[in-house]
Amino acid sequence: MATFEIEILTQTGSATVYTDDITEFVTVMSVSVTRASRSIVGLPKLAGYRGPIATGRVESDQPVFRYEDERAEQGARQPRYA
Repeated sequence: MATFEIEILTQTGSATVYTDDITEFVTVMSVSVTRASRSIVGLPKLAGYRGPIATGRVESDQPVFRYEDERAEQGARQPRYA
């Protein structure tokens, strides 16, 4: 079992969602699975997201994997003018 940390883009900015069930996230958020990850066997690559990225472990020694919405980083790169 694992914990998934997923950065998503919302209308007001980015937010982080935590779940133990990546399949439920894919279904609820209507995300497409593009293929199996080659770097972390057994986890999917998600369309529009970077990852999976192993980020550590929780107190129960379960691994934590992160996915990042590619649009969130693109928004952060855009210059802001006053």
